[in-house]
Amino acid sequence: GDWYGIRFQNTAESSDSTIRHAIIQHTRYAVRLTSSSPLLEDVEIGLSTTYGIEGSARTGVPFSPTRVTVSNAGTPVGLSNVSGSWTDVTLEDSSGPAGTISGGALDLRLVGLRVANNTGGGLITNIGGGGLEVILSEFVGNGITEPGLTVNGNGPRTLVANDFESNAGGGLELNNDSSGWPVSAVYASNLEGNGGYALRMQTGSLPADARRNWWGALNGEMGSYPANVSGIWDIHDDAALRHVDFRENLGGALANDTDVKSYLVFPANGMNENEMVIYGGAVARAGIQRVEVSTDGGTTWSDATVEGAAFSMAWAPTPGTYTVQSRVTDMLGTMEVDPDEKIITIGSGPTLVGTMLDDETWGGPGVIELVGDVIVPAGTTLTIDPGTTVHAQYLTDGSYGGLDPSRIEIIVEGVL
Repeated sequence: GDWYGIRFQNTAESSDSTIRHAIIQHTRYAVRLTSSSPLLEDVEIGLSTTYGIEGSARTGVPFSPTRVTVSNAGTPVGLSNVSGSWTDVTLEDSSGPAGTISGGALDLRLVGLRVANNTGGGLITNIGGGGLEVILSEFVGNGITEPGLTVNGNGPRTLVANDFESNAGGGLELNNDSSGWPVSAVYASNLEGNGGYALRMQTGSLPADARRNWWGALNGEMGSYPANVSGIWDIHDDAALRHVDFRENLGGALANDTDVKSYLVFPANGMNENEMVIYGGAVARAGIQRVEVSTDGGTTWSDATVEGAAFSMAWAPTPGTYTVQSRVTDMLGTMEVDPDEKIITIGSGPTLVGTMLDDETWGGPGVIELVGDVIVPAGTTLTIDPGTTVHAQYLTDGSYGGLDPSRIEIIVEGVL
């Protein structure tokens, strides 16, 4: 670099600083932070030989760049202690990987992020307890060293309406150590044309709920579930790992250009009556104010629990047909115009996943096929008649619960 760059020192005043409408070029480090969180807005960084943005944000002070482009750098980012919301940031065309963003107990939100054509690979995130939300982002055309996005650390991980395409080192890698949400949620995304694996699980990760995605050519291997899909590395390849739920795979790529949108992913059609949970994902560029769910075609609505870009709501249906809808409202008050919708038929029969509502007797002549953990709560009795055949789907758990969230359990708190 022809000059060193701009350094923000370890002072409270440095976090009150602003760089806006600027072009910073030909540096060693364009912006270097030492326990500082300045505002970067409408900034172009180019031709930095070492890093575009590097260092550590100030503890407890969000670092939230907006409309920042880092291109043709050695490595675009190398940051620690980061929290806040990154909006429309581009990391592209570097000679190395896109770099690393690390954080702690506070949340990090990536909206409209573009990580593209970095020779050394994509972006790595390491978040130690805070939530990671990634929406409306692109990870495309990155080199072989790293996948388009690698998610490390612990805490809730929700990724909705993203593109993971044509990355030589794989699309998405998940390496989570604990929870805060029962799964790593990967919804409404395009995962196609990647080298290696479209989605790779690593040791210690939670299961991945990866429903309602477009997988490209891998869709041809997803005619049945569960299955060992060549472009997914999970429990079917290594018994120490967790599973990837790829059901409801889509028939074509998603545009992912809608700023306010929700996506229902569970329950599926054909369930029997019990206490279950409705799951889904939602995007709101301005942030989520609320997500509502209706089980009567929009006549009445109830608030769902929201975690990052995912939502859930407990439901105890009786037999019948239901029109389940979801809608999201952003922080500006903009409500989703066309709610997402699923028509669900609930049968009367054995509980196949979830908590039994009353005493049950399981008997033949057919096979009872469990799709997730079944809980026999205190005060109820489960009787299984002699000669009854009960199958549990192998290496998967539709409830993501129990001691092993990738293997089905019958959990008896009452009487068996």
